[in-house]
Amino acid sequence: MAAADLALSVILAILAAAGLCAFLLERRKRVRLAAERDRLLQEKDVVFNFVYDIGEVFADAESRKLFDRVLFELTPDGVDVPYGASGGYNGSAGARIFVLELAARHTRDGRYRWGAHRLMNHGQARGFSSTHHHLNALNLESIALASLVCDDTVEPVEPEPRSMLLERKEIVRLSDAEARRMFPEAGGVDCNMWMTQKTMPHKLVLRSGWRPGDLFMMIECYVRHDPLNPTAVLAL
Repeated sequence: MAAADLALSVILAILAAAGLCAFLLERRKRVRLAAERDRLLQEKDVVFNFVYDIGEVFADAESRKLFDRVLFELTPDGVDVPYGASGGYNGSAGARIFVLELAARHTRDGRYRWGAHRLMNHGQARGFSSTHHHLNALNLESIALASLVCDDTVEPVEPEPRSMLLERKEIVRLSDAEARRMFPEAGGVDCNMWMTQKTMPHKLVLRSGWRPGDLFMMIECYVRHDPLNPTAVLAL
């Protein structure tokens, strides 16, 4: 009987220890998840503050060049012209709508809202890559984000109907050896491409106006991604 009691005591002790271990592991897991939640909330706050509060980023002259490229690459009908390694027709229309609404919010420049509306109207009529479920979903996600940041106090203003040469920073192709030398601790550089601070011609845009059906041509000037076809007519 004493042996049975001893065995029972040992079993109960083992079960108690196992239960304590399980409790401690669960507690540790909850602490880790809480820490991860707090970290994600902090990151969300950083993104939120960036989107809503740091207006000087959007007012910077170099930032305005980016927003102007997004705006003036639009056709008079509001088409997102695909080029390079793109998702095809209207493949990034949603992202462009989001960018333009965000730029309009912080710069108070109504041209950006006008461009966002023209993109949206065309997409509603013709679709946002509707035959590609993934790109269509991404477009709709970006449009949902645009609805959160758009500012209806900014009145849309039709952009000036002029041709222009758009610019961007130079992209150079690195050899494998150059990439390893520049970033010895990294596994490599995406597509072996690196951005310098040299300004280069980006796209030549010829435009007769902004009314649907007005003449429009966009010509590739400085290629930054495959297919490498400079002087190609991207849209007409």
